[in-house]
Parts: sequence; C-alpha cells; structure tokens
Amino acid sequence: MANNISTLDEISRLQLDERLKIRACGIGNLPTEILALIFSMVHSQSLLSSTTKFTTSDAVLRLSHVNSSWRETCISFSRLWSHIHIIRASSNEAERIQLFLERSGTSSLIIDFYAPEGVDLYHPETIGMIQKLFDACGRWKEASFSAEAQSLEQVAMILSGDNNLPQLAQRFNFPLLEKLAFIHPLESQNRPFLDIFQQKSTPKLRILVIPSYTTFLPFAFDQITSLQLLKTNSALLPRICTQLVELEIGQTFGESNELIPPLSAAAFELPKVETLTIWLWTFSAKIESGRDGCAGCGCREHVGSHATIRRACAKGDTHEAAENSHTKAAYYLEAT
Repeated sequence: MANNISTLDEISRLQLDERLKIRACGIGNLPTEILALIFSMVHSQSLLSSTTKFTTSDAVLRLSHVNSSWRETCISFSRLWSHIHIIRASSNEAERIQLFLERSGTSSLIIDFYAPEGVDLYHPETIGMIQKLFDACGRWKEASFSAEAQSLEQVAMILSGDNNLPQLAQRFNFPLLEKLAFIHPLESQNRPFLDIFQQKSTPKLRILVIPSYTTFLPFAFDQITSLQLLKTNSALLPRICTQLVELEIGQTFGESNELIPPLSAAAFELPKVETLTIWLWTFSAKIESGRDGCAGCGCREHVGSHATIRRACAKGDTHEAAENSHTKAAYYLEAT
C-alpha cells in the first residue's frame, strides 16, 4: 500500500512539474521583442477587420491594461502606438490621440480619419483632436480620409482658425508622407484643405487614392507611381501621371467626359506601368503591346468581377521574361 501511495505521489509531483514547465514557457515568458511583435500583429489585424469597433486603436490600450509586464512591453514599443485609427469623435478622443502621439515617440505615423456622414466637427474635443493630429504632420507616413466634402471643409476651417484659408497651405509640411487616400468624392470647396497636400509639401508622396480626377486637385501627379481611382478622363491620364508603375481604375471617360459608349475603345499609353488593375462592370479588358502580336498572350488574371493585367508582353514572351522586361504598351478598355 505504501508503495502505491508513493507511486501516486511521484506521478502527482511529475504532473505538477510538467504544468509548471508549460506555464513557465507561456507567452508571458517570451522576450520583450517577440511579445511586442505579437502585440503588433494583433493590433494590425484588429484594425483591418471590418467588424472591429475599436476607436483610436483600442486594441493597444486593452493589451496595455492586462498586467504590469504587458503594459511595460506595450509602452516600450513605440511602433504599437504609431497607427492612429479614428472611427468616431468621442468625449476623450483628443486625450487618446495625445497619448498615442507621446507613446509613439519619433516613429512615423499612419493616420486613418473617419467622419460619419452628417457629423458636426465643431466640438471642443473634436477641434482639439484635429489640431493635435496636424501639429504632428511632420511624422505622417500614410494618411486616409473617409469623410464627406462638407466634413473636409470643416477640418480646413478648424485648422485655419482666425487666419485666412488661402494661407492654410503654408502652415503644414509632410516630409515623410508616402501614401494619401480620399475615399469620398472631392468638391471644389475642398481646395483650401487639399492645398495642404500640394507638391512642395509632399516631396515623398508616391501612392495616391482618389475617387476621380478633377482639375482643381493640387497633388504632385508627376511624382505618383501608384494611382487608384474610380473613374478618369482617358485623355488626361497619361499627361498627369507620367511616372506610373501601378494603376487601378474603374470607368474611363472620353474627351466629352461622357462614359465611353459600347463598341468603342479609349486608348492611352503608359510606358512605365507594370501592374494595371481594371474593375469591370459591363466592360472587358484587352491589352496590346507596342511590339507585334501581344493581344491574346494570356498575360492577365481574372479574379471575380475585375481583371488584373500584370504586364504587356510581346508575342512569345513568358511571364517570367515579362517580369524582367520593359515592354512599351498601350492599354485599351474595350466593350464586349
């Protein structure tokens, strides 16, 4: 009997030791750098999720409140605080932004600004939030504005304060800004706000997302290498974006600014384009090379309702060869 009890005690002790080893090897025992990387991945996924309801990167705040060790890890890793995601104007939004600006240190910032349709931005907390964001514009690396034209006009008025709107553009500089996105249509009354992002203020701007092109847009189109827009005038496109490497478009328009009618084609030459994505509704994409016989080479991919054309390749070229070539091509959007 004594031997049996001794054996059971030994088994229990071994099981306890095993549980303690497992606990000791858990996430809490990981090096700070790895733990911070895991937190960063969780944070990024929460921002990308369409079901996430967090305001101003709430994921990081929640992680930092689990225990003292996690809090220390979060605070010590400045990049966790560099993505400022604003979903709504809440009572403590300005305070949150100040916290993120301080804890992000000197890290470059990714700004996602969302204002629901019809929201009034003229509230003390919201005004303070906007002012704090733009005071840190020298650290912006990416900026996305999902706001109606009226909301952008209010932002311009808030930033101008007692000064005249025409002088607004001279007050801000974005030396690190590489990507700029506007989700909703822009209107002429937004010009004072858009002038903030003119060429001399955005020397590194390379990626631009806009609903459509209009003549009042002050962006540095001649330095844009990646452009995404819903509709464009096909005659203007080659002239305003001479450095394009990547292009994603929806509808194309002719000289009269009317949608191209069925059985006609709009052609424009983009010699540097490597990736062309055309969103199709009643149209299909046809590609022809500046050299002979590229049409029908199969150098395209169809995914759902859109087609992605990787590159125009000459007759007989393989996809691998096309990746290393610089074929001069003309792209056509042609009705079926």
